[in-house]
Amino acid sequence: MKKKTFITLAFLAISCTFFITGCDDDEEEHTDPSFLIGTWSNEKATFTIDKNYEFACDISSPFKAKVYGKLDPNGTDMGPNDYILRNMKAEKDGVPDDSYTEGNATIRKDIANFQNIVGTLTPSSDKRQFTFKSTNFAADAFFGGTYNKQ
Repeated sequence: MKKKTFITLAFLAISCTFFITGCDDDEEEHTDPSFLIGTWSNEKATFTIDKNYEFACDISSPFKAKVYGKLDPNGTDMGPNDYILRNMKAEKDGVPDDSYTEGNATIRKDIANFQNIVGTLTPSSDKRQFTFKSTNFAADAFFGGTYNKQ
């Protein structure tokens, strides 16, 4: 009887070992987003990102406008460089903002399409650049491209 118990326990231990080592961790660790804090620019836009990942983006092409939002690195089924665009807004006419431009009236009605979409901000190896890409065509048209740290 003792031999049967020992064999059963040994089989159970071996089975558990294979089961535990055979499980893959599908969750990729997110890139540390702290490298994003600061000012980034390219020929189309300038992002200023603060320590809680809220940002202001001065767009210069296809028209001048200023957009505000937050980069959220937390979500399900996200890659290591993915961020959810949250709290997106453009200032309304008459808001006393020294960088307000007429383009805000145009983008304000479209900014709702950018809410809660995923943007991929892939850093360069030295983290002095990042490339913004999105599967959302409008977001990619406004924000897409490579940005350099200022």
